[in-house]
Amino acid sequence: MKEITINNLEELENFCEEFSTTLKPGNVICLTGDLGAGKTAFVQSICSALNIEEQVQSPTFNIQLRYSNDDVVLNHFDLYRLEKPEELEDIGFYEAIENDSISFVEWAEKFKDQMPEDAIWITIKTTGKTSRKIIIEL
Repeated sequence: MKEITINNLEELENFCEEFSTTLKPGNVICLTGDLGAGKTAFVQSICSALNIEEQVQSPTFNIQLRYSNDDVVLNHFDLYRLEKPEELEDIGFYEAIENDSISFVEWAEKFKDQMPEDAIWITIKTTGKTSRKIIIEL
């Protein structure tokens, strides 16, 4: 387990720049944290670090959004509105994470038993108005 304190958006972007270099096709990154903790901001910073130029939005209503460039495909899931594990099958979750993309899953803790065993778990905790604690479990 690794803990990092982020004090502002610039520090988040710097952290995500470094973290993005460790990502490989097939990685599933499970993001947990309270509403407004910064899960979508984290994915936005990762996309920026990966030179994905599309505007990254919260997938709360779409459940899944996909971003890409010539080098990488990134799936961005928000499972907040899902109720049952069977719904993961309905949205094509398993097919999406089994390809050569990188997948970020917000609210993954709702379906912890359905996440891959080798998923990377990142918890974002609010510690102040602009500061966050990021906890990474590999």
